Amino acid sequence: MKGKKRVLIFILISLIVFVVVFIYFNNSKKIKQKQNEEHRIEKIKESYNKYVLTKKDCDLYDDNGKVIGFISENYYLELEDINEDYKNEFFKLKNIDAYIKYTDIKSAQEETQDDRYKNYILFNEDVVIPANTKIYYNDSYISLNKELEFPIIINDVDKYYFEFDDKLLYVLKDDVSTVEASNSDSEILEAVSVLNYHFVINIEAGEDKLCEPYSICHSDTQFDSHMNYIKENGFYTLTLEELEMFIDGKINLPKKSVVITIDDGWFVSRSIMILEKYDLMGTLFLIGSLAPVTDYASDNLEIHSHTWNLHNVSNCSEGRSPLLCYDNDTLVNDLKMSRESLNDTTYFCYPFYEYNNHAINALKEAGFTMALTDGNVKVKRNIDKFKVPRYVIFNTTTVSELAKMIN
Repeated sequence: MKGKKRVLIFILISLIVFVVVFIYFNNSKKIKQKQNEEHRIEKIKESYNKYVLTKKDCDLYDDNGKVIGFISENYYLELEDINEDYKNEFFKLKNIDAYIKYTDIKSAQEETQDDRYKNYILFNEDVVIPANTKIYYNDSYISLNKELEFPIIINDVDKYYFEFDDKLLYVLKDDVSTVEASNSDSEILEAVSVLNYHFVINIEAGEDKLCEPYSICHSDTQFDSHMNYIKENGFYTLTLEELEMFIDGKINLPKKSVVITIDDGWFVSRSIMILEKYDLMGTLFLIGSLAPVTDYASDNLEIHSHTWNLHNVSNCSEGRSPLLCYDNDTLVNDLKMSRESLNDTTYFCYPFYEYNNHAINALKEAGFTMALTDGNVKVKRNIDKFKVPRYVIFNTTTVSELAKMIN
């Protein structure tokens, strides 16, 4: 009897120990699982940022976790805003109907997107992109496993550009096809006026006594009235790259477009302030040796070449400009120095508006692709890009005269 009692007590104690051990290990497992889950959620939370880069080549997914595409390393993305629930390991992309795994991304700073392309008139042609075709953004790319179709914004030599992911992306022409489309019925630009200003001065400050030749010394009130007309009448002010693309037939532009250029580099500060006042884009053709390019820094002014130090009167029999007769090495060395100081610009303006084949050949050897002169006529497509005409603006040019030039 006593033996049976001892056995029962042993069994009871064993059961109690088992239950205690079971509860302990079960609780430990739950605690571990909870800790692991908390750690996972913290990792997901740390990975989220509104702006991210892919850490590696990786897949894209639909909302069921099925792979629907591919994205290369260092592709810049914007994510959807997220609530405080970080249990989901996949983040929704803001501009694409797709998801990306949190382990495949890293936080990034917001990139400033150049959205000038949004002003272009769409071609009445779409690019048709087969499934799994690489779509490029800078040096990275994305592909989706379905056919895509987009209106063409830029028709380049070997690429089509279009808007996707709220960016200007491109595909290689050899990888895609095109179809006719009705994307726009807007009037497009057939010819554009390029305006040529020089020195914008303040007469009350006595700057007229320092400025010569006086015929191209514009009062700040005159320049302001011209820019006001351009702004109030809805003109799009082009960069030189956009002018070149227009000439080459790569883009369609609004009918109301104009190019504003300023020569030399003297008395530029007031023209910059007025361009900024009306939020218009201008181009300065800078004599490089005159002053550091940083002296003219503005989001409303791009800077291109007016030689490094060859804007002076020469003894050339054909005219005043040294470009007409100085030896080729002298010209090319100066032009390359100017380019290097201006982020390798490929755009040039002739001193005194003078050029000949000798000058043009030197420009081409130095790496320029377009050069501007005078001429007082509009620029049309497919003209000689080394003889681009401009309207020379004088200090007597009225707003009414300006209107006739650009309309």
